[in-house]
Amino acid sequence: MQFFKRKEVKIAGILIGLFSLTGVLWLVIGRNNAGSVMMALQLDSESWLESRETDEVPFLTAADIFQIGEISYVESYDYSHFTVMDSFHLQSPDDRWTFDGHPRMLGLRGTANNLLLQVDSGLITLVDGRYFTEEELNFNGNHSYAIVSTAFADTNYLEIGDTFTLYSIIRYLEEHELLSGYQIIRTDDPDFFADEFVYKRINMEFQIVGLYELNPELNESITGSLFEIFGEELLFVPNTVSTYVEIQREQARLSSLDAIPYAIPDDWLYWYERGLAHAQLGSVQLPAFFVLSDASQLENFIEAASQFLPSPYFYFTDEIVH
Repeated sequence: MQFFKRKEVKIAGILIGLFSLTGVLWLVIGRNNAGSVMMALQLDSESWLESRETDEVPFLTAADIFQIGEISYVESYDYSHFTVMDSFHLQSPDDRWTFDGHPRMLGLRGTANNLLLQVDSGLITLVDGRYFTEEELNFNGNHSYAIVSTAFADTNYLEIGDTFTLYSIIRYLEEHELLSGYQIIRTDDPDFFADEFVYKRINMEFQIVGLYELNPELNESITGSLFEIFGEELLFVPNTVSTYVEIQREQARLSSLDAIPYAIPDDWLYWYERGLAHAQLGSVQLPAFFVLSDASQLENFIEAASQFLPSPYFYFTDEIVH
């Protein structure tokens, strides 16, 4: 299996990568420093789909990333846990993800690095405040921290040091959802999120430590990315926070099945148990990024890293076609 793929596309000296995982498109931009190289770890989904040796999509965990990150050639690295949370009270800068009577959905983009890759690459600029501290990256379950856009903060009259609360709503599944196999996320029914239909609300308080702005010169380069999907409602949070939220949500979804007075089809139980297992294992969204201090050590790095890859369908690439 080939563990390295070279794809050369350069736009004004900036490396742009567009990729898809479970139907969600992401954009990551990186810039090589002199003597160093940034490697992206990807899943060759086409090869996996052709082989279909198993129905389980290969995935990496945070533990896998940590092992690769400890290789001596690695200068720094980052990966992301992504999740979404809701708010009835916060306003949208551009009426994105707004539904009458329904909570507004915001994207939480996790990071394991106290220096955001998106700032280093020029995609965004930190215009006020600071990055996360090492202590803040290690979430302790009390409250969390966030770096938000200036547009989001201004729209909601928020400043550095202010706090806001987001939540995740777990509804009771209705019988027609169980029978059809489709879970309804939003409807026109104003009572959709009424208390009688809600099994649990997961609340999380966030304190703003930094404000960012999108680079206007790159606005046309974010097509299909999280920034295009969520706009300036994309929040940066520690990975430990987005992972915690996912675990709490998946535990609630699974336990909610016991509170439903209907027969639970086996496939619902399977997918809910699988979702919880993935959240607890800390499965990460790809690509993960590794910065090598010496580009001449690329082959040595790939050889050393390949032993930690749980599937032959993962590979490293120095540039990703946009």
